Amino acid sequence: MKNHFFFYTIGILGLTILYSSCANSEIYPPHPQVVDVYFNKDTVNAMHLNNAESFVINIDFQDGDGDIGSTEAEPESNVFVTDGRNNNFYEYTVPFDLQSPSVNKSISGTIHLSVENACCTPITGIPCLPPPNAVYNTFDSVRYSVYIKDRSGNVSNSFTSQPLYLLCVN
Repeated sequence: MKNHFFFYTIGILGLTILYSSCANSEIYPPHPQVVDVYFNKDTVNAMHLNNAESFVINIDFQDGDGDIGSTEAEPESNVFVTDGRNNNFYEYTVPFDLQSPSVNKSISGTIHLSVENACCTPITGIPCLPPPNAVYNTFDSVRYSVYIKDRSGNVSNSFTSQPLYLLCVN
C-alpha cells in the first residue's frame, strides 16, 4: 500500500510541475504577429556603397503555432521588408531554429536582419555611386515596413519602424 501512495504522490507532483510550467507560458494566436521593428542604431553613414555603414533591423514577433522559419525542404522567404521612400521590396529567409521549449507551441522572440548598407535618395543623379554622380541632401531618413510569414502560409500584420537617419555627405 505504501508503494501505491508513493507513486501516486510522485505522479500528482509531476503533473503539478508539468501544469505549472505550461500555465506560465504565453499563448498566442496561430497567425504570426510583428510587435515591434527597431534598429541597433539611429543614424548610419550611407554616402557610398564602398564605405556605407551596416546596421541591424530587429523584429520582435509572436507566433501561436511556432512554425516560423524555413526548412531545407521548403526554403522559402519568410521576412518581407519594404523601403518606405521608394517601395523597394526585400525578401529574407530565416532558418527554422525557433522552437518553443514547452508543450505549448507558442513562441516569441526577435529576428535580427543584418543590412550591409542603405542608400541616400539623391536630389539628382544616380544613387549610391561616388560623387559627382549624384547630389544629396545632408541627411535622409528611411522607415521600413516589415511582415513575416509562417510555414503554414499565415501572414502577419505589417509594422512600420521609426525612422533610421542616413548621413549622406562625406
